[in-house]
Amino acid sequence: MAGALTTFGKDLFLSYFRGSTLVPPANVHYALFTSNPGIAGSTAGEVSTSSTGYSRKAIATSTAQFTAPTGTTGNGRVIDNAARQSIGTLTATWGTITHWGLMDQASGGNMLVYGDLNGGVGYTPTVGTEVAVDIGALDLILAES
Repeated sequence: MAGALTTFGKDLFLSYFRGSTLVPPANVHYALFTSNPGIAGSTAGEVSTSSTGYSRKAIATSTAQFTAPTGTTGNGRVIDNAARQSIGTLTATWGTITHWGLMDQASGGNMLVYGDLNGGVGYTPTVGTEVAVDIGALDLILAES
């Protein structure tokens, strides 16, 4: 599950070079989508929170939650999730989940990074199923051009 920066995420990063201080939020919030949020970071396709068992999962921005950057010349740099993240157990259908995003708020807010699941084919969990992100399954990559 490799991710790409949204326009907001790119602007945030690039503002550092204009003298802005980059202060990470205490948490990022893992969100699931039934459609591609795209580079604009649209939340229109986010899984419903109404009696479904779904809510965004808070993940601390810390060394306990994300690995140190690694990589080699020509392959970019990558960090992975260092801990398993349980998103929740379905109490009603969530539809086919095709994309994920990391948000800066528990609700509303801005999407920083997004990516697809199974190459965009998605995953359709059933009621009673726990949805989780296993250790190392979330790759955040800054690619070399």
